[in-house]
Amino acid sequence: IVGGAHFGLDENEQAVFHLSSFVRCVPQHEPARRVLGQALLRAGDPAGAQRVLQPLVHDKGVGDAALLAMIGTAALRSGDLESSKTYFQWLADSQPENAAARAQLGVVRLDLGEIEEGIADLETSVAQDPNSSTLALLATSYMRMGLLDKAMEAAQKLTHEHPESAVGPTLAGVIHVWRNAPDQARAAFQKARALDPDEPSVGFNLATLDFNEGNLEGAHQVLLETLQRNPRNPRVLQRLG
Repeated sequence: IVGGAHFGLDENEQAVFHLSSFVRCVPQHEPARRVLGQALLRAGDPAGAQRVLQPLVHDKGVGDAALLAMIGTAALRSGDLESSKTYFQWLADSQPENAAARAQLGVVRLDLGEIEEGIADLETSVAQDPNSSTLALLATSYMRMGLLDKAMEAAQKLTHEHPESAVGPTLAGVIHVWRNAPDQARAAFQKARALDPDEPSVGFNLATLDFNEGNLEGAHQVLLETLQRNPRNPRVLQRLG
């Protein structure tokens, strides 16, 4: 009870101490293991969380989506990509409609270098739930594969589905740069800047366009404006220098 109270108060060190002591005495106590796993994750010990949660996974964890998601996340954060893929695969198989699980599986596969499989998972997730983060991942994955037309489709879909976000126009601008279309890239970056003037990558990209065109004064001005909003951004400082 004391460990659970500390966990509820975001006092993870005390929560881990008390819950670990309890689990050592009563290792079969499932609720305590779950809370201890969450506390270890929050405390920055994903490998410890994975060890604590592992005994709770039985028969592929069927019907226990929360546990599979938690241990899959723990394995991913600890660098155990193969185990993470296994857990998220079980979760996605048991809940085919779970777009978040399918997206997470795609992320793990991309990290493992399974690019085509990862993209397929992201495509499935986007078809179920076209949220901005998954669409952005899909667009950048297409870019890694050199599929610029598909990348642009994903960026445009992101812009259409989430018109308040600067991510879609920013990605479109980067794709235009890759296509050697600076005027279209500038228009996209300017749109992104109007949506989110505090985002440093937008100013950085605009300045890079000016720099590449030999307009050093324009690049300098954009970087100064970007630096005022992001005074500690290393990329902006480096390019300004």
